[in-house]
Amino acid sequence: MMDEWETPALSRCTTDEERTGVKIGMERRRRKFQAFATATMKIEAEPDRAYEIAYERNREVCQLTAVFLTSHVGPGEDILFGTLGSPA
Repeated sequence: MMDEWETPALSRCTTDEERTGVKIGMERRRRKFQAFATATMKIEAEPDRAYEIAYERNREVCQLTAVFLTSHVGPGEDILFGTLGSPA
């Protein structure tokens, strides 16, 4: 995913300074999101409704994941997951 963002950004750079800035920014984002899982989906709807559909689908997946994780987590181990930026 990050490479898909970085490649077009680098292609628009006209100087070495801009390229360095893009690479530094992308590396910062990579470190921030490392170990996070992502998912994408294509939804044809009005923007607000598309967000609602995607958010709800993500919530369903997280609930389903919780069911399966409970059988794989040992005593005293915690695995946190959810939607980045949403309230706990």
